[in-house]
Amino acid sequence: NYYRVGGVDADLPKEFITRLYKFLDAFEGNIKEYNILLETNRIWLARTKNIAVITGEDAINFGVSGPSLRGSGVDYDLRKYEPYGVYDQVEWSVPVGTNGDVYDRYWIRIEEMRESSKIIRQCLDRLPPGRILTDDHKITFPDKGKVMHNMETLIHHFLLVVQGFKVPPGDTYCGTETPKGELG
Repeated sequence: NYYRVGGVDADLPKEFITRLYKFLDAFEGNIKEYNILLETNRIWLARTKNIAVITGEDAINFGVSGPSLRGSGVDYDLRKYEPYGVYDQVEWSVPVGTNGDVYDRYWIRIEEMRESSKIIRQCLDRLPPGRILTDDHKITFPDKGKVMHNMETLIHHFLLVVQGFKVPPGDTYCGTETPKGELG
C-alpha cells in the first residue's frame, strides 16, 4: 500500500536507486539465463508447445485479459492503449504471442519482464526530487502516527474514511493492467 491519493506513503531510502540499478543489471542477465535453460529443454518444450491453445477469439469471448490474452495473439494492453501514470511517457513494447499455447503465455511473461525492466530504468532516470505527498488535506490522510495522539487529526482521518473526498470534475476512475490481467 505504497501509493496514496496525492502521492506516496514514504520516500525511497537513499541507497535504493543504486541498489535497484544493480538488481536490474543482474535481473536482465538472469532472465536470459532462465530463457536459455527452458528453450533448450525438450521436455519443457513438449509440455508447453501446442498445449492448452486458446485462440484470440476464444480469449476475448471468455474474458481473458493480460498476459494470457496477449499470449493468444491479441495486441491489447491497457498501459499502452489507455495509458495511465507515466506509461505514455516511456518507451516500451507490448509482446504478443502467435499460437495461444502455454509456451506463448510463458514467452509473454518473459518478454514482459524485459519490458518492465526498461520501464523501471526510464522511470528511475526521470524520478523527480521533492515532496512525495501533496499538502492538500482535503484529499490526503493524515500521518498515521498522529491519528491516535491528536483529536483534530483523528477527526480528519475519520471524516476522510466515512465521507471520502470529492473527486474534482473531469477526474475519472480507470482500470489498470496487473500481472494477472485487467483490474477495475
